[in-house]
Amino acid sequence: MTSPSPPPDDSDHELSQAMDHSSPLRPARTSHSAGPSTGGNGPPDDVEETPQAQAVSLLGNVNQNLTAAMQRHSTKKHLRPEQKDPPVIRKAKLYIQGLHLENLLTKIVVATPPWEPSDELIKNIYSYAAAVLLSPKLSAYKGNIPKNVLFAILRQYRFDLPVGIEHNPANWAKVKKLIEFAFTQLRSKFKKAIASSLKIHPKDKKPAPKPQQKNIFALTQIMVENTHTGFWDTVDLDLVKIQKTAGGDAAKISRAFRHVRKKDRGLHGVDNYQIDKTIDPTQQDVDNIIETANVTAVTSETDIEGGEDD
Repeated sequence: MTSPSPPPDDSDHELSQAMDHSSPLRPARTSHSAGPSTGGNGPPDDVEETPQAQAVSLLGNVNQNLTAAMQRHSTKKHLRPEQKDPPVIRKAKLYIQGLHLENLLTKIVVATPPWEPSDELIKNIYSYAAAVLLSPKLSAYKGNIPKNVLFAILRQYRFDLPVGIEHNPANWAKVKKLIEFAFTQLRSKFKKAIASSLKIHPKDKKPAPKPQQKNIFALTQIMVENTHTGFWDTVDLDLVKIQKTAGGDAAKISRAFRHVRKKDRGLHGVDNYQIDKTIDPTQQDVDNIIETANVTAVTSETDIEGGEDD
């Protein structure tokens, strides 16, 4: 004989009733199939709303009093009809306008002309190239040594060079070409100035006596006598000779230059003028850069930047 079951506990009964009641929360979506609520024809309950649909839903729930107040305020400010569009239309217009601006910016970037050296950069390159050639610390006037020194100066001071131009072969080649051309022009200018300093100053405008007059052929022979085209090559050889003889002693090198200058003045010029002992700041800066250990490798015959020797 089975014993009768105990009466149900009141707490268990209440819990069972609570579980049978409908929940105020939205039921969980567990299936993509059409449920009874859709009748098999509507969309599944577990399909989430898209952001656009959510935005429309939120905008549709805007307080009607606030909407009416905004309309009255826009009328008071005399806005045009297209400025009174509903929020959804305004957002669409902003999106389209953003795409339009993006297209305009793309056209501007594409239409940007290729980079060219500015007037300021050209002036700075010529100024420092002259200082490099005039530096007593320079070991050669031709070849890669002066060019590499100037490249080191450009990397240090930048001037108005674009950031990362060294990694743009096309634009960096323009800088190389400008430096090579600047040194070629300055060496030609210095050579002409030296040649002009060796001529007799034309104080007397009267023609020479007949016995001293020469025909054009004889005059040409005199002008080209003992001349050759390797002027700067000869100067570089003289520099090498002075450096080897001095053994790197700065005092001996300085005395050698004073001796050459005194000899040239005695043969071709006068010694009645004073040289300003105040050193130009740019020249002093270049001298220090050449002398710095950071450009020891730069002041070698190795062509760091590539390019042709001029």
